[in-house]
Amino acid sequence: MIHRAWKAAYTSLLAACVGASGCGGHSPQMAEAWQPYQPVVQGGGQGWRQVEAQERANRAAQPRSGSKTSADREGDAEVQSQRAEPPPAPTSAPDSAPVARTESVRKSSSSSGPRRPAVQRSAPSSGGSAPSGSAGAASSSSGRQAHADAASKAKSNAVFEEPELTAAQVKRDVVYLGYLQLEVRRRVDALLAIEAKVKERKGYVDRMAGNLIVVRVPAGDFEQAMATFAEVGRVMDRRIQALDVSEQVSDLGSRLAVLREARERLVQLLARAQSVEERLALLEQIKRLSGQIEEIEASLQTLRDLVAWQTITIELVSQEGDAGIARRSAFPFVRALGPGKPGPDGSADDVRLSAVQGFVALREADPFTARAADSSSLQVFAVDNEPRGDAEFWHKAIAWELEGRGDKRLEVGTAGGFQWQLWQSREPRPWSWLLAVKVVGERLWVVSAFLPDPAALGRHKAALLAALPTVEVTP
Repeated sequence: MIHRAWKAAYTSLLAACVGASGCGGHSPQMAEAWQPYQPVVQGGGQGWRQVEAQERANRAAQPRSGSKTSADREGDAEVQSQRAEPPPAPTSAPDSAPVARTESVRKSSSSSGPRRPAVQRSAPSSGGSAPSGSAGAASSSSGRQAHADAASKAKSNAVFEEPELTAAQVKRDVVYLGYLQLEVRRRVDALLAIEAKVKERKGYVDRMAGNLIVVRVPAGDFEQAMATFAEVGRVMDRRIQALDVSEQVSDLGSRLAVLREARERLVQLLARAQSVEERLALLEQIKRLSGQIEEIEASLQTLRDLVAWQTITIELVSQEGDAGIARRSAFPFVRALGPGKPGPDGSADDVRLSAVQGFVALREADPFTARAADSSSLQVFAVDNEPRGDAEFWHKAIAWELEGRGDKRLEVGTAGGFQWQLWQSREPRPWSWLLAVKVVGERLWVVSAFLPDPAALGRHKAALLAALPTVEVTP
């Protein structure tokens, strides 16, 4: 989505260029200036990595401003050989003397990296006795020169020893996802009790739909919160996922920096463009980069929010159990399915799919898991195809179970070899659930997307259905 600012710039530049003459193609200077950023501008793949590596190589190839060439070093050696005996030590002390000092190297509070302890910088001994005398005594020019030489030598020979960081000093970004299935006497009373406990723990209720409630608690309070919520009823199922996303956050930050740099270069080229075609092409590339930047910024914000506020999904089951269910499936796998419930692990390395708009995939999750800012979740996992059946067989088995639970089927369809069905709970504030199945070899692959409210369904339905044909699995 292009910003209003870009639209205004686009309109004004068009008006300015319509009356201009000589509107040809890109000038050689323009093409040469923004050619390095073409991999990023063209979008997708690892283009940003190529640009980042090239920028790093260019910086490494440039000589440092304070470094000396070989000719300079030879000249310095010749001067040193012609220098006379060093001047005698001053009889009076200079205003200050080179001493060992401690320098604290700290990161700014906005940095995501760990804080490093103080680093010792020690000046080497001059080999002679320390000067003594009155601080107010006059010092000769030779004494000042000797002091300056000693200070310069101490600075150039200073040795930095950076100590290894302990585990406690290294801050990691960890996402905690919890799931509790509780048997309770009355759902209403249980919901009120959970809300009260959330307030006690300084958290908040993110979503509440039917018998599901999604709560968020501050980082560092996850285990205690899980134990507290478990007191509301009898625990029937308990799942925890702890996912280290530190590298993922760093990777997205690097991509964002490269894209912003590329966009800034294009903006600079836009100011110097002469032809209409050149300006229109640059505006189109800037628009594309702006869209990629917005997507990465949204992903970073979602990850940081998941780290700062841990997520716990609680499913409440009435003590009557199956009394409110018309019929249950004969297959344990189908009976175990639940909206927002983690699937079995062990298949994350065997699945690939394109990025789903609005979701950020959690790399370390098993099974494959992606989350959205509105608490919507997406999972892809595999189970044994037992008893052996095709996708149509399991499609009907799932429908039989969910109809028996009282849920309502909204739509069905096929995409990329998957047979999918969209369900909704019969509640005043219903959740939605997209389920898709596909048989590959000896395994049945399941795509499960939980959408906690009708607004989330409207936001993500099209993107989820578009992602199904991109799912690639290993038999």
